[in-house]
Amino acid sequence: MLQKLGLMKLGLLLLIFAAAPAARADTINFSFPGSHTGVLGTSQAFTSGSVTITAYGFSSNNHATNLYGKTNGGDETGLGIANAPHFEIQTTNFIQLDLANLYARNPTSLSLQIGSVQAGEGWNIYGSNTLGTRGSALLASGVTDFPNFFTFATVPTGFRYISVQASSEDVLLNGLSATTPNTPTPEPATMLLLGTGLAGVASRMRKRRKLKLS
Repeated sequence: MLQKLGLMKLGLLLLIFAAAPAARADTINFSFPGSHTGVLGTSQAFTSGSVTITAYGFSSNNHATNLYGKTNGGDETGLGIANAPHFEIQTTNFIQLDLANLYARNPTSLSLQIGSVQAGEGWNIYGSNTLGTRGSALLASGVTDFPNFFTFATVPTGFRYISVQASSEDVLLNGLSATTPNTPTPEPATMLLLGTGLAGVASRMRKRRKLKLS
């Protein structure tokens, strides 16, 4: 009797493990400017899958300014500032990204794609919890150009906002990529198998209790 119950428990455990989904990672990619081209407002939302982030344009004195979606091809395609030379991010303005919705997905990696980085040009990255304020410097004088991504050594989840500003001349914000953990929902067939197995185990146990009582 004990041996049979042990086998039943083992079968039940196997059914549970079969129904448990395998953990995997998702990659969320944002390409700027996407379908938002030309002169944009002082803010613009971008959505990838079920995640929405918002970009804001600011002058260096923290005044809101219009964004610009530039589409000249290659590394000259990206998000810049409307009233700036070449419609790009200068040393006198910056683009700030609100990543609150992305951080809610607990990203394990975060990368930025910066374009239009010519010889002698570069970019700075800042982190802040105040909209319109660049905040703390996270990277000084980065020079990685499109199509390559710059990946943060540690995801800066302590800062809701990440800002991009040129360290010299002008640049564009081309993209953002993040890796997030995800556990998929078990397939209906797997759940049916689990339910059938559990029902079978419960039925057999009830029958054995009735036989024992009689």
